[in-house]
Amino acid sequence: MTDWFEVAGRLSDEISRSAAAYDRDGGFATDHLEVLVEAGYLTMVLAAPDGTDADLSTVCAAQTVLARGCASTALAVNMHLFAIGSRAESTRAGVDGHQRLLDRAAAGQIVGGTFTDTLTRDGTTPVVARPIASGYVIDGRRPFCSLAPVLDLYFGTARVQDSDRTIAFWLPRTTTGLTFEDTWDTMSMRGSGSWDVVLSKVFVPHLMAGEVGVRGPWDRDAERTLAWFVCTVVAVYLGVAEAAVAFTAERVGARGAAAIAAVEAQRLGDVLVDLNTARALLRDVLTRRTTTLLSEADLAVMKSVATNRCIAAVDGCVDLVGGAALYKRIPLERLYRDVRAARMHPPTDDRARSVVVEEHFAARPLTATTFATTAIESAEGTEQDERRP
Repeated sequence: MTDWFEVAGRLSDEISRSAAAYDRDGGFATDHLEVLVEAGYLTMVLAAPDGTDADLSTVCAAQTVLARGCASTALAVNMHLFAIGSRAESTRAGVDGHQRLLDRAAAGQIVGGTFTDTLTRDGTTPVVARPIASGYVIDGRRPFCSLAPVLDLYFGTARVQDSDRTIAFWLPRTTTGLTFEDTWDTMSMRGSGSWDVVLSKVFVPHLMAGEVGVRGPWDRDAERTLAWFVCTVVAVYLGVAEAAVAFTAERVGARGAAAIAAVEAQRLGDVLVDLNTARALLRDVLTRRTTTLLSEADLAVMKSVATNRCIAAVDGCVDLVGGAALYKRIPLERLYRDVRAARMHPPTDDRARSVVVEEHFAARPLTATTFATTAIESAEGTEQDERRP
C-alpha cells in the first residue's frame, strides 16, 4: 500500500528547490506538476487494486507536507484533489452519478474550476446563465481558476438570469467560447496558475448542468463537498505555517538557548500555540466527520479560525526573525505573502460569522449544495457543439 505521506515528503523536497524561482517569475510551476503526475499524486484518491486510495485525512496530511515545499503547487493541485476526492468518497458511500468523472481523472485528466463572484470585489463580470429551451447560454468572467494552464475539465457556477437560482456545470477545455486568460500577477501563491476564466456565449445543455443552492436538508453529500474543500485548503496553509515555524525555530535556536531573550521565548511560545491550535482544529473536524454529520457552521468556523491561526503563526515568525525577514533570499518573505491568501478562500470569515449565527438561531433551513457530476455521466459520447441550439 502506498504511503502517501512519505511520497509527499519526497515530492516536497524536490519541488522546494525551484519554489522561489517560480515565485519570482510568477509563472505556473509546470515541472512541479509533471513530477506530481509521474508519482501518481493526482490520482491518490482513486480506488486501486493495491488499496492505495487516500481518504480525506490522508490527503490533508500529504497536502500539508507538500505545501512546506511549494505552497503554490500544493494549492493548485488541491483544486483537483478536493473535486475528485469528494466524488470518490461519495461513490464509495453508494452515491451514483460520479463514475464518469472518476474515470476521466484515472485516465489522467485534470479538473479545476471557480465558484463565486463576490470575493474579489473588483467589478469582475458576473457569470450569468441565460435559459434557453435546450439549456443555457453563459457569459462572464471569473478569477482564481487554479490549474488554468493545464486543466482538461472546467467546473463552475453561474447565476441564472432574472432569478435567485444558481447552476453548476462541467465543460471540457475545448468547449467553444471557453477561454483562460493569464492575469495572474499577485502578491501570494504566484506559481499556482490561477488565471481568469472567460465565458463568451458558451452553450451548456441541460445534461451538463444542475441547479445548486436549492433550499433543503443539509445531508452527507453536501457536507462531503464542503468538508473536502475546507479541510484541504486549511491543510495547505497549515503547511505554509509549519515551514515558517521550522525556519524560524532553526534560526532562533542557532543563537543558543542562553541567547534567547525571555520576550523571544514568549513570542515563540505564542507562535507554537497558534500552530498547534490550527492543527488541532483540523484534526478535530477530520475525526468527528467520520461518525457525525458536521454542519456548515462546523466547517466554516474551523476554516476561519484555523487559517487565521496560521496567519498569526507566520506573523509571529516574522517578528522573531526581524528585518532579515524582508529579504527574498530567505523563504520567510514568500511564506508571509503566501499565507495571507488563506482569507480569500470561501467560506470567508464573514461567512463563518454569518452561518454560525443562522444555525444557532435556526434562522433558515440549511442549504445542500451539490455538483452536477451526473452531467458527465449522461453526456458521455455526445459532442457539446452538436447540442448547440
